[in-house]
Amino acid sequence: MKEKSSLTLGDIQSVLTNFVEAMIAMLYNGQSVNIKNFGVFSLSAHTKGVEDIKECTAKNIQAVKINFRPSSTVRPDITATRAGQKIDFYDLEALTGKPEEEGGATSRREVAAEGMMTRRRTRWDK
Repeated sequence: MKEKSSLTLGDIQSVLTNFVEAMIAMLYNGQSVNIKNFGVFSLSAHTKGVEDIKECTAKNIQAVKINFRPSSTVRPDITATRAGQKIDFYDLEALTGKPEEEGGATSRREVAAEGMMTRRRTRWDK
């Protein structure tokens, strides 16, 4: 990001840190966070089922998840034909020669988008 703007790395770190803190505060107060042309973040809770409404309390919450719903401007279009928007998928098992891992109910053939064969992480602390 710093190569495409006049901001320093410290400026970017500060903005992102403050943004995350504000986002967490909004989510924890029951609000969703809509980032224009990017998507919406929200919280959801998973609870144990109960038969009586009186038993439905906070102690039944088993997990809280952060959900993300991308806007149409960033959602991949697998039917795109333009070079900059087209995504090519590859069968990793065929490319690597390694058999598909068993993962129970979530087991599926892994695919990777062209140019995304390796995972990259951006570190903000360096």
